[in-house]
Amino acid sequence: MAIAAFANKTFQVSSKKIYTFDEFSTGTALQTEKQDVAGKKPSTYIKGPDLDTMSFTIPLSITFGNNVLYEYDSWKAIMAAQKAYRFILGNKPVGGKWLLTSVALVTR
Repeated sequence: MAIAAFANKTFQVSSKKIYTFDEFSTGTALQTEKQDVAGKKPSTYIKGPDLDTMSFTIPLSITFGNNVLYEYDSWKAIMAAQKAYRFILGNKPVGGKWLLTSVALVTR
């Protein structure tokens, strides 16, 4: 059963493989700049919206049918391609397109 998708990755649970994500977060912000005013409190200049952010972790285990080093290398390849993709959660896109800017391998 597909849970989500990004680029060529499909997050799913089946009898042979568990490939899910955890610690999902997304956020948005404004770009601002402090402007000093002599003898007064600084004012805030609003430049406009900043880029939205999204992050999640993918717990990988051989027990769940995952090849950890292959997955790490394939996520690095997606990042190296420098192409934006939609993140589909369920059947609905989350925001617009997302550019993968960081990949890390953490062992526990």
